[in-house]
Amino acid sequence: MQKAMQEMGVHLHVVVSEVCGDTGLRIIDAILAGPRAPAALVKLRDARICKSTPAPMEAALPGNWREELLFVLGQSRQSYQFIQGQIERLDERIMLLLAQLPEAPGVPREPTPPPSDAAARADSPSAKKKKPKKMGAGGHPLPRDIRPQLAKIMGVDLTLIPGLHALGVLIILSEIGPDLKRWRNAGAFGAWLGLAPGSKISGGKVLSSRTPPVMNRVAILLRLAALVVGRTETPLGSFYRRIRAKHGAPKAMTATARKRAELLYTLMTRGTPYLETDPQKYEERVLQQKVLRLAREAKKLGYDLVQWQESHSDTIPQKVASC
Repeated sequence: MQKAMQEMGVHLHVVVSEVCGDTGLRIIDAILAGPRAPAALVKLRDARICKSTPAPMEAALPGNWREELLFVLGQSRQSYQFIQGQIERLDERIMLLLAQLPEAPGVPREPTPPPSDAAARADSPSAKKKKPKKMGAGGHPLPRDIRPQLAKIMGVDLTLIPGLHALGVLIILSEIGPDLKRWRNAGAFGAWLGLAPGSKISGGKVLSSRTPPVMNRVAILLRLAALVVGRTETPLGSFYRRIRAKHGAPKAMTATARKRAELLYTLMTRGTPYLETDPQKYEERVLQQKVLRLAREAKKLGYDLVQWQESHSDTIPQKVASC
């Protein structure tokens, strides 16, 4: 539809954020119906549009209205409407199948709703003043909220995990089901997803440690979700940024996806709800681990690790520097 309108000289995509939104579809239907005066088309504009004002929109709507391009636009509009109808029927089928799935044993009838992002940020002591980016729902939205129903089927509300939405949980349910006890532990589950380092060893020498090529929708979902989590002020986001600084984005995606896979396994096998760790406490724990690692390395070299005192001079003695 956008290509046909551009060839007609109608630059609707410049003045609206989404051509297939309410305003865009109303204008397209009006163009196909007959009255094509820009002043009449601007009246179909929604008052909530922020990308443009009525004057620039009117300037972008005049076109040459060639018959062959109007025919292509009508065909594209019918195809889009048909596909939307197919998606709606598919959503109805998904709802019907979800109603037939049994609930996990020991799951409360009314799971507690997930806390809002604003409340979580207000309770966090490390909350920053800047407004975080809004995380989208992901993909085509379902006609109703299915998170409580998914929580009953999976045994725990997985949408509380940062970066996982209802459609992502549906992918997990369709690929591996609600029972993860078929794998002996979380590491085996991560290896099955292809998120564990390889172990190609010959004669005691590691020939390759690359992750094996595994085509799995859950693994792809966890890798892509790692990019979303990396932009959040959460422990998982901090972990992603720390690995990315050391080894690059691809390895950080795999490492974060493996950590999320182990988290999924733990939550679903134990039936415990997800509780967000305080980012400040997480950073303190990471700092303690760095200090312990440095102390072990210093001990191997025959040195003692001493905490720096503020009363000491900022200049390093020449003898120590020369050593």
